[in-house]
Amino acid sequence: MMLKGVFSLTQKPDVQKLYTTTEIARLLYCPESQVRNIAAYYNIGFDKQINYKGARAHLYSYDSVRRIKERYEARLNKRKQKEITARLERTPQELAALQDHSLVKDKRCLNLDYWPDVVPECFKECEE
Repeated sequence: MMLKGVFSLTQKPDVQKLYTTTEIARLLYCPESQVRNIAAYYNIGFDKQINYKGARAHLYSYDSVRRIKERYEARLNKRKQKEITARLERTPQELAALQDHSLVKDKRCLNLDYWPDVVPECFKECEE
């Protein structure tokens, strides 16, 4: 995302550009719902504008967009770190079993996370 300049309170332009949820989603390459969720969860301010047809639009200032961008990138980094640690935690036996199995044509089937959990939540406590 290319946001030009970081303004302090004394350097803000006279007319500050307002960004819509759609514009922010396009800048970050993410869905609009994720932008709205980040803004709501972290209490990032926005202005509501209603057009003549009654449709609402959320308008975010440059500072709000910058904060949303930081939070979104932090979420992406956290997700990548989880994936990396999950790969590193596999034992050599698991890796060997994943690499070669003569009867399996689709390698995804060897991963237990690929299959859905078949035990309902209410019966999990009975198994223990």
